[in-house]
Amino acid sequence: GFYRRMIIRSRTIAALLLVSVGIFLEIWIGDTRGVWISCVLAALISLSFILTLPEILCVTFFALFATNWQPAVSPELIILGALPIISFLVRKWLPLEPWVGSIFLSFAGIMVLYIVFGLYFVIRNPSLFFADILLSLAYSAVVFKAMISFFPADTLDF
Repeated sequence: GFYRRMIIRSRTIAALLLVSVGIFLEIWIGDTRGVWISCVLAALISLSFILTLPEILCVTFFALFATNWQPAVSPELIILGALPIISFLVRKWLPLEPWVGSIFLSFAGIMVLYIVFGLYFVIRNPSLFFADILLSLAYSAVVFKAMISFFPADTLDF
């Protein structure tokens, strides 16, 4: 009823806020430290363990438009948009606790980006690569913990 709709709306707003914080962190850490991290992807994958499909689509499209204000579609954006949806579809098949699965799939998603677009970066700058992995997975865990802490378990889509 009404309570469930309000929870879903506030859960979606919280997810949009967490993705916005991820975008801010990516830009701020990238500009100040020179390390470009994958907080948005990690957040989207963690959220795919909690949100319903319409919500994850909404949040993913928001992230795509917020990170790329230009009308052009790039291969990076296609992968950034596809990975949370793939994560949503395979999450129930993982024989792991949801929080472990979200971190595992966040790691896998970041690795896909590096393998497809920046394997040379891993070889040339392994310390920056590991910093990206560490910071992104930490943010993934924060997103997951924040969502399960603020919303009742019966309203989450485990």
